[in-house]
Amino acid sequence: MPRQGDVRTLTIHAGAILASSADAERVVTGGDDGKVVATDAGGESAVLANDQKRRWIDHVATGPGGAVAWSAGKQAFARPAKGEERVLEAPSTVGGLAFAPKGFRLAVAHYNGVTLWFPKRPERAREAGVEGLASRRALVARWEVRGHVDAGGDAARLARR
Repeated sequence: MPRQGDVRTLTIHAGAILASSADAERVVTGGDDGKVVATDAGGESAVLANDQKRRWIDHVATGPGGAVAWSAGKQAFARPAKGEERVLEAPSTVGGLAFAPKGFRLAVAHYNGVTLWFPKRPERAREAGVEGLASRRALVARWEVRGHVDAGGDAARLARR
């Protein structure tokens, strides 16, 4: 294990690292080599996923309980720490990923909105329109569930949901 202040250089991807996210145990990176790699504090790396088409891994996110998500083009992928990989076909190129603080729920940003995805229950995926305020202190999201439109505004309150 490196000591505080030590600098180590690790070769994790065959090319550039395009995205990264971290949790208490690891840093997860996505690269232009089509790989998703987890690296722990000791410098040990493990390939979590290989894109079959070797597409760039544009975004990665770490979630509760060791979950991880990543995207390549219009596809978003999610995998719990123990379980099978799931895929979501977004309506356009994925622009960002974020897990809810609890549970296995994921927000997938894309052009003209966000899809709120429940990977274990894909039938519950819902598209949402999103608007951010210039102050970046609030997010307004609206989505339709069973014919009812819901909207939220306070970013801190939304993060707690």
